Amino acid sequence: MKNILVISTSIRTGRRSHGVARYLTDLIQRDKLGQAKLLDLKELNLPMMEERLKFLQNPPASALAFSESVTAADAVILVCPEYNSSLPASAKNAIDLLNSEWQGKPVAAACVSAGGFGARMVWADLCKIMVTMGAHFSSNALAIANVQNHYSEAGLTDPDSKRHDERATAFVQSLLKLCQ
Repeated sequence: MKNILVISTSIRTGRRSHGVARYLTDLIQRDKLGQAKLLDLKELNLPMMEERLKFLQNPPASALAFSESVTAADAVILVCPEYNSSLPASAKNAIDLLNSEWQGKPVAAACVSAGGFGARMVWADLCKIMVTMGAHFSSNALAIANVQNHYSEAGLTDPDSKRHDERATAFVQSLLKLCQ
């Protein structure tokens, strides 16, 4: 069974994307798609990147823990909201802090939007960034439009969970194919 790291990238107050991260973590565990670990950048509280982790003389414990979590994972899901047609600074900061940890790592993006387009612009930015970092970035995104209608910070609130489960399961299975 593969170890899947689900990273909740938003640190914003009232974030809905964190509910998507919780939901995916629970779905992976419940349906035995893998061993899931949720990593919340808000709780991790990474410092602003002054330099890549490998070049820091006294790296903060949170940065080392983040590196170890990404390294230990067989695959990573970035749960990322779209802010102003791109990713939040917290996501970019975390990604840029690491380097070799991303190389060859299967990575997929669950993109979240309060609007009707499902955060496709953030997916395009993540694709460009992660491919540049050397990750095996999945061409299949889980796009969640109108997130406020389906999720709270605690998780899925939509009573029609079957539709969400089917889409999310296909998304995770697509990522796992990159692990083979």
